[in-house]
Amino acid sequence: MISHMAFIEMPKSFESYTPPNDNEVVMGEILAQEQLKPISFEPGGKVICEDEGGKKFFMKRCSDTERGFYTSVFPEIRLRQLPFATLQLPEFRNIVSRNQSFIFINYYEGNNYNSAWNEISSLGYGGRGIVPDFASRVVSVVKDFSMVDPKSLASFNLPMFSFDSWLQGNLPLISEALTRRDIVNDGHIERARELLDDSDLFSHSRIVLTNGDFYPRNLIDYPGNKVLVIDWEGRKDYVGDQRNVFFNYIENHIAFFFAHMWGNYAFQRRLLRDAAEKFNIRPRDMQAAVLIKSLEQCLIWPDDLARRQAETFVHALDIGFIDDLLRP
Repeated sequence: MISHMAFIEMPKSFESYTPPNDNEVVMGEILAQEQLKPISFEPGGKVICEDEGGKKFFMKRCSDTERGFYTSVFPEIRLRQLPFATLQLPEFRNIVSRNQSFIFINYYEGNNYNSAWNEISSLGYGGRGIVPDFASRVVSVVKDFSMVDPKSLASFNLPMFSFDSWLQGNLPLISEALTRRDIVNDGHIERARELLDDSDLFSHSRIVLTNGDFYPRNLIDYPGNKVLVIDWEGRKDYVGDQRNVFFNYIENHIAFFFAHMWGNYAFQRRLLRDAAEKFNIRPRDMQAAVLIKSLEQCLIWPDDLARRQAETFVHALDIGFIDDLLRP
């Protein structure tokens, strides 16, 4: 049985969820308690507010995972004074707990990609509204993340990708679900198994930190050549806790972003080309990562979007597809 891995029905917009009214009442009480004035109410039960001095904050529900990042992980990273060229980690005011926790994150003025990346955008699938040049800044963010030594954060027990676990546990479950939905066929899966059954894959790669949900909507581009990375939830509801891990191979982080940019080939090509140059990525490793991440996206998206990801998956079964993307 694969009930826990079956297709998850997604709302028309990932940001469309509105919290219950009693949750809104609690948020209002907390805002009054903190002497903060609401400015605007955002999708997903989030609030932009300000204090008496006009300093803005972003209020949202806070999971235990995200609390840990703001109160423990980020301070540990900042303590090391790493020379990030592009990456900006978010800062917060405080966390208030009632029946659940709410965090007040410092508000950053900048360009977000909520409309440019939209699965139902009039611009088309994926991030067609995002210019290819931004791909270089995305790679620069990953380069900054690569400065963080995973050993320095070992005490926090952050989820880490296991290729062996993915092959033995995730791939069979994903394959069964997708063939049942007629998204891919047995021949495609068998070819993918052959390509992924290679003990040398990722042997020359590096494990790197990101927020686990590394795609345009969780990035804010703002002055000073910085990119703020938000949403450190580390969702565990998809694909056996492997899809949104915080520590993963560089190729998988890049492929996660790549998969979300379907419909924008120019961006995808720039992303992979710049990443290959920056990190000396091998085509076979990039091929494996694209196969992994496109399959995972097939699983969680409705059939029409899943079939777009399946096109990428099938193309990636041919190394020539990857070679072309990586070609200068």
